Amino acid sequence: MAPTKRKTKHKPENPRAGEEVLDIVASYIHNIEDRNSVSLVSRKFYEIDGITRKNVTVHTLYSNPSRLSKRFPFIESLTLKGPPSNFSQKYYYDMRITPWIEQIARKFRYLKELHIHHLVVYDKDLKTLARTRGKDLRSLKIKKCKGFRTDGLMHVSKYCNQLRTLCLGYSYYVNVKDATWLHQLALNNTVLEKLHVMYTDISNAEDLTLLAKNCCNSLISLKIGKCLEKN
Repeated sequence: MAPTKRKTKHKPENPRAGEEVLDIVASYIHNIEDRNSVSLVSRKFYEIDGITRKNVTVHTLYSNPSRLSKRFPFIESLTLKGPPSNFSQKYYYDMRITPWIEQIARKFRYLKELHIHHLVVYDKDLKTLARTRGKDLRSLKIKKCKGFRTDGLMHVSKYCNQLRTLCLGYSYYVNVKDATWLHQLALNNTVLEKLHVMYTDISNAEDLTLLAKNCCNSLISLKIGKCLEKN
């Protein structure tokens, strides 16, 4: 008599296995396209991507500040982009950063890097940012923006004393009042690594010397473009 084959009992597959694996590896997925693809797999994958993503780039013309903070509550690096240079001036002037700064002040408690491109930035925006997130910011880049003066930079110099990178590239419309902001930066910051500045008043060599002296153990890049004289 032929032996009877025992039926092997298979344990049901764990339906949460994929989610558990993603929980472990999500922090190692850095490519934006890969993350976007992962977030489309399921609702759970979408949620995991939201709470683990650290770097986000946003086109403000198509985005909402409150939705972004709900979708990505733990981001550490945020890039805000306004309309491209070939957009009409009407669109450009409508792109104020104020709603975003207000949301950053309220919700983005883990933010360390903020990069701003092609937007209207006011002194009050820099004041709010510096007073609420200044101690945590490590990198601030403002490129091709309008609206702020050296008064706004004064708040950055005073409260953002842990900045490693400060770039003010091609912000042609910085309204020059005085260069006190640079003196404050030199007094308050001893860990600055990169300072890239164009089209503002930094003509005082003594302030640059003081900055280089106080940041002698950290400063690796100092780029000074065209400077403007005080009005």
